[in-house]
Amino acid sequence: CRMTEKKETVPVRAVEERLETIRRTRLELEFRRRTGGNVSGIDAAALDRDERAIILDPEYLEQLNALDRDPATPDITKRRAGVLAREALAAVVRTDPEISRITQSLEGRFHAFHPWLNGRVSRFADVAAALRSEPDHNPRESVWLAAAPLGEELEADVAAVFSLRNRAARTHGFSSFPELAFKAAGIERIDYLALCDELEQLTRSRFEESLARLRNFFDGATLEPWDLDYGFEALGGPTEDV
Repeated sequence: CRMTEKKETVPVRAVEERLETIRRTRLELEFRRRTGGNVSGIDAAALDRDERAIILDPEYLEQLNALDRDPATPDITKRRAGVLAREALAAVVRTDPEISRITQSLEGRFHAFHPWLNGRVSRFADVAAALRSEPDHNPRESVWLAAAPLGEELEADVAAVFSLRNRAARTHGFSSFPELAFKAAGIERIDYLALCDELEQLTRSRFEESLARLRNFFDGATLEPWDLDYGFEALGGPTEDV
């Protein structure tokens, strides 16, 4: 009779280390993109494919479930297994081939975009500096709108990602991707909303004070988004604790 070779099970810790390597590589890619570094050696799509292969491995998922079921599993290990299982849930959606493809395209176009400022190709850092230093209202508005073409270019694909995420979440029993994301983060939606309400109550008065200072600085004129950076820069920043 033929002997069936048994596949060796990779320990959860080893899998976790592989996932951590992927996470760190993604952070390195993001850093290089933001700082204008060389990104040619990092394949973002390959990172998504590698992560998807790991988290969809039935043996890996079974190990996580086994750790959760085993009464002998230490509490700290059981909690860690729960975190990994929740992270895998979100990653299944994030690394979906179509979602990944569009997301990588969005990332690439976002970082490749250079706003047109004062008759020349510029960087977002130049836009931010101009918004802080330009004293005239109309030029500030033009600076603010320098990135508008990017939003128009990406709008359809961003909407497509939202739709695909919601559809993928429904296949896993959730009403929407935000509901899945709350589950993956280990928090309840009601608790999150309560926290937002509390933060709003704690910061509302300071926020209103800061707006009042800005309105006074601009002689009561209606505040526009492109006024905020210049106003706060001139006033030395928002009201303390905002």
